[in-house]
Amino acid sequence: MKKTILLFSFILCYTFGFSQLHSPNVTIIDNLSKYTQNIHSGRNKSAANPKNCENDTVEYARLKGSQYQVVSISSGYALGQYYDAPDSIEVSGATFYGWNLSSQDDSIQVTVSLYKSGIDTLPTGSAIRSATFMVDTAFNAGVLSELRRSVAFSSSYTTNEPYIITISSSDSIRVGIVTNSYDNGDGAGENIASGTVGGTWYSCLNLNIGGAVLDCDVLLEPHVSYSTFAEFSGPNCYNWADSIAFNNTSSPLLNHRMYNRYIRYGIGQYSYYWYMGPGTSTLYGESPKFKSLSPKNYNARLITTMYGYKFGSGCRDTAYQELLFQPSEVGYIADTPFCSGTVGVVDAFSSGTVKWYDSPTSPSHFYLGKSYVTPTLNNTTSYYLQAENYQCKSSRKEITIPVALTPNNPTVIGDSICLNAQANISASSNAGSIIWWTDPIAGIPLDTSDVYVTPSLSSSTTYYAEADNKECKSAKRTLVYVDVNASNAPLNPITELDSVVCINDGQVTLSAISPSGDPLFWYDVPSGGSSISSGNTITYDPLALGNDFVYVESFDGSCASSRVQKKLLVWDFPSLDIPSLDTLCTGDTLTLDFTNSFGSVKWFDSPVNGTVVYDSNYVALIGLGNSTDFYLEPYSLGCVDT
Repeated sequence: MKKTILLFSFILCYTFGFSQLHSPNVTIIDNLSKYTQNIHSGRNKSAANPKNCENDTVEYARLKGSQYQVVSISSGYALGQYYDAPDSIEVSGATFYGWNLSSQDDSIQVTVSLYKSGIDTLPTGSAIRSATFMVDTAFNAGVLSELRRSVAFSSSYTTNEPYIITISSSDSIRVGIVTNSYDNGDGAGENIASGTVGGTWYSCLNLNIGGAVLDCDVLLEPHVSYSTFAEFSGPNCYNWADSIAFNNTSSPLLNHRMYNRYIRYGIGQYSYYWYMGPGTSTLYGESPKFKSLSPKNYNARLITTMYGYKFGSGCRDTAYQELLFQPSEVGYIADTPFCSGTVGVVDAFSSGTVKWYDSPTSPSHFYLGKSYVTPTLNNTTSYYLQAENYQCKSSRKEITIPVALTPNNPTVIGDSICLNAQANISASSNAGSIIWWTDPIAGIPLDTSDVYVTPSLSSSTTYYAEADNKECKSAKRTLVYVDVNASNAPLNPITELDSVVCINDGQVTLSAISPSGDPLFWYDVPSGGSSISSGNTITYDPLALGNDFVYVESFDGSCASSRVQKKLLVWDFPSLDIPSLDTLCTGDTLTLDFTNSFGSVKWFDSPVNGTVVYDSNYVALIGLGNSTDFYLEPYSLGCVDT
């Protein structure tokens, strides 16, 4: 019962106190100018314009108004309006709109004060600044320009905390104070206006007049001065393939609805103009993104404009930042290998400037540029390349320039043959292979080999040998002379030109026959030299794996045939570790894999002769019904492990 009595008493007091508030039934006309949406060209803005925004009147409440109404004040009944201070604000006075409701032609003193705001957006503590004004009874048809009154504090007050401007009267005669329309809800639910009932402050959304909630703002407009600033940062070394996102740390006042009217208009982005330079797109917004079309440095400019209520768009500041692109990693092109004893050209490519270093840690570069002509090189050489764009740098990349030995001019051995015989001419150098030509400087190559077997020749002929080591050629082609005498050569011996000799078989017998029955002579050189054997056969002892050559010619007593080359491939069978016993469970698979070895393996069903079951170096045995013997024979070419 006690709780119910207390609540009932409060309602009575509240209703009684509030009944003293009054809203005269009058029409208020706003004939004051309002700055419209006027988007200035950012390119006309300059840092030379001042950034100090002086002597503005914050007409936030008036610009919110769709219409205007009046709430009266008198002794014990005051009004207030809350304002944020997102940065340092200097308040020097205020403007209000009102008149004396007395029926007599007299004036009533009102007091305009500045208070700190509590967390409930209501005045707290004592008044920090106050000024008085005598309000007369001139209504002047409710025109705002005639109802406007301004007061100045004896000294300005600077704050960066929320504050409240109040207006009060100690007289019992009411003074009408203009608000925007509470009937239309012009306060937009912000709840930043306040009023006293019986000397106690309440938020206006907790008050009503005739049942209408006071969702409005009081036209108490502080006189303010402040400074704005433009400030931002971007990436130090931006990747031009990505969009650049700026970190805008400009003055918070620029983005505040109470001080920048463009925020109220919903076009606050036009307070931030970004200019990257000629040929770039126009950017507006607090934090836009910029996309470069190529690796390019920019002197990015942010021009901020404070669109206040009295000074239009004259309060600007400009900030600059150099945006440097991150150079791409260095690549290069070079026609390698370079030939020893010569210079070469290495072409590097990157979006940055390329510096050349002789070590990965060298503090100084030895060359600057993208095309480098090397000094004379005799050995494979490494360089270290780094792309730079001022302080933005790529990693230092090692490039290796291979250098091939330039071969000496070939040493040659010619031949002397009989008419219509083939000559064996040979050449050698310290590096590379031998290319044979019929011309000393041009022509089409005949063959690439150390020994060149000519066609049948009917006259003495010259050939030219050139050494080639990975496209590095000897200084000149060496002449090789083939002397052809007038006597006809006998027919060439007949022999197998290519043979495989198994090294583990020991000595083998090589054979040839003369179609004309002439004696045969064997050599270990393609031309010249002394015979190592004669007759239709020769015993050859294989000593090392690889290719070997013997040569055979027939001689009729006065002329030799062409010396025929017989190529011998000395080879071997694979040596494999083959288990003598293995176990396979029913349903399992047994795999024998010799793929890491050369050659192959034949699987027989008996130790002698028999049938080849498998011929492979990889066999998978599946589903054998009982124990089975296999006999494996490794082989390669004609060499068999028996």
